[in-house]
Amino acid sequence: MAGVAGTDGRLIARVRDLHRRAGKVRDADVLLKRVKAYRNVAGGAELEELKTVAHKLRKRRKKARRKLQALIDDLPALRQ
Repeated sequence: MAGVAGTDGRLIARVRDLHRRAGKVRDADVLLKRVKAYRNVAGGAELEELKTVAHKLRKRRKKARRKLQALIDDLPALRQ
């Protein structure tokens, strides 16, 4: 990895950023799945609150995906 990454550490920092962004998308997906399961057994006011939570999580996931895609688009192609 050191041969590919070079000595300045930019590649390692970019990979770390990529993992962080991907983790945020994954976390939102997991939370949405949990909220969906909770909504199946909820009723009344709880159901409305869970709908609001799900809506906010979808917005968070969408924003995280946009940031992840921007980071991916910014990565230079590896040259051999």
